[in-house]
Amino acid sequence: MSFSANHLTDLQLADLPVVIRPYGKDKQRTALDWKTGWLDQILGMRALLHPEDSGFHFLDKTGKIERTLSVQTLDLEAKKAAGMIANYVKAGSRIVLLGGNNPEFFISFFGIIYAGCIPVSGVSPALSGAVRHLKHILKDSQPEAVIGLKEDLSGFSPFCSDFGGKWLAIDDREDFAPFFKPLRESRQAAAFIQYTSGTEGKPRGVPVSHEGISINLHRQAEEVLSVPTGAGLTWLPFTHDMGLIMGLFFGLASGNEGYIQQPEHFIQNPAGWLEAISSYAIRSAAGPVFAYDLAVEALEGRADHLDLSCWQVACVGSGPLHALSLQKFIEVFQENGFLASTFRTGYGMAETTLMISSEMGLKVKNFLRSEMAKGSAVPARAEDKESEITSLVSCGKILPDHALRLRNPATDQWLEEGKIGDIWVTGPCVAKSYIGTFEREGNSKTQRPMLFEQDQAGEIWFRTGDSGFLLEGELFVIGRVEDAVIQEGKIFDPYDLAEEVRYAVRSFQAENRQSSRIEAIVIYQEAGNLHVLIEVAAALKEERQAALAASRRLFEICGTRSIKVFFLPKGGLARTPNGKLRFKASAEKIRLGDFRTYGEYMFGARDLKTTEYEELEWLIP
Repeated sequence: MSFSANHLTDLQLADLPVVIRPYGKDKQRTALDWKTGWLDQILGMRALLHPEDSGFHFLDKTGKIERTLSVQTLDLEAKKAAGMIANYVKAGSRIVLLGGNNPEFFISFFGIIYAGCIPVSGVSPALSGAVRHLKHILKDSQPEAVIGLKEDLSGFSPFCSDFGGKWLAIDDREDFAPFFKPLRESRQAAAFIQYTSGTEGKPRGVPVSHEGISINLHRQAEEVLSVPTGAGLTWLPFTHDMGLIMGLFFGLASGNEGYIQQPEHFIQNPAGWLEAISSYAIRSAAGPVFAYDLAVEALEGRADHLDLSCWQVACVGSGPLHALSLQKFIEVFQENGFLASTFRTGYGMAETTLMISSEMGLKVKNFLRSEMAKGSAVPARAEDKESEITSLVSCGKILPDHALRLRNPATDQWLEEGKIGDIWVTGPCVAKSYIGTFEREGNSKTQRPMLFEQDQAGEIWFRTGDSGFLLEGELFVIGRVEDAVIQEGKIFDPYDLAEEVRYAVRSFQAENRQSSRIEAIVIYQEAGNLHVLIEVAAALKEERQAALAASRRLFEICGTRSIKVFFLPKGGLARTPNGKLRFKASAEKIRLGDFRTYGEYMFGARDLKTTEYEELEWLIP
């Protein structure tokens, strides 16, 4: 499909903020100035100035290109979608997206923007919990319509009988004339609503402003475009902030081709992610830590066919950064051309648009676990025992024009560098509030913690819910405040404890670790006991001894004298639709008996004694 520039008379080149930006090796070309542009202009500008760009390639489950969507076609089809939307929905309305990683999602998203409405990130139909997720979003965001493919709408609408809005089939857009009238009232106004993944409970709707997305793209480009340009790849759901912004917006804004995989295909075959990177000479690809773990498990010892030397930017985020996982990835794939400098670690979330800090390369520092438990980040020395050390990954420095502080939750006092506290952030990329009727699970309306707070200067600060510290201006994130394990006034990171458990039970896995691999570990407190939930692909040999080894290691670290270990089959732990572990929901499944196990084991103080603790026997009842 082709069209002339006459189709774009609504985008006057003279009215567009443009800059000259690097593109390819020793090349430059005209592009949108993201710092001052509007979200609709990211697509319109690219289609107007560079209609020859191929845009996006959608891969099937074998990794072959199944469909291609050029930016030229995307722009025109979005205008047709806007014509359909404007016929049924008034300007300024919210419209929920129901769609997977396909061209129709892109067309629907920009169709909503072009119609002067506000997209709501919505639901990917193939992911677990999609119906529950959609029903919550419909109730919370109060949209005028849902848009998606007919087959998806027909599958979901019967479960949403309480929704009184319209169900718009993107398939019907051909019946409508192109339309273009985006909202441009304020750059601080919401360009779209991004729902969080719901790690702690119900997903929350975050208004992402035109200013916030523009600045975030600009700051990403300062790092990503500092290396030779090339194609990007994503398997992350477009309904996820990292999938939408890095998979769609950044590809459009930077002028690079994008290769798109389905999230369900990645889960079924993690090796296909790296195989696509190798096959299509991908330069930029991103994922959470668990994606890198799954790739190692799928390909360790079987990666001779891969060439990863093309991979220049490997963004990692969307949860705590595990040093051992990322170091293992480097170890396994360095023979395939992957370099430690390829990693781009960072910190961010939907409430910060995406990225709030970043670091080029993988910077790991060691700290004394005992001092961290007391609230101070004390760097380890060479003579310190390895068993007393925990390794953390730097998330880099905070974005310019933004600020980050650490607060003591008990005293509400701001903390100095090196002290561990709750992370608060502010700046143009940071949301000022949620939409809808958000309620924290497990808290009444009057008891839930304040998440947004205005200071004396009028700046809105957001409490992220994570704990961490600053050291030499760099951010180190420990984990979720609510997930912390507290023993005798000392605070322990459950992710750090999980890594220790993983190491303690390694010798009990089958020789073929792929068949008995540890999928995930959740550790939490319940009625004075420490509960350890270990999700494994298959039952371990000598299961009780494995559980005892894990429990003794936890006793050594934090002195816990009552530990219960559960071995769960694959899928036994609760996760968000995007794959993040849900600690509270996992604990609730155990509490309600809504689970099956390979085995469960309870250990008391006498079980946990080891030779080195026998001299302390008088302390153990």
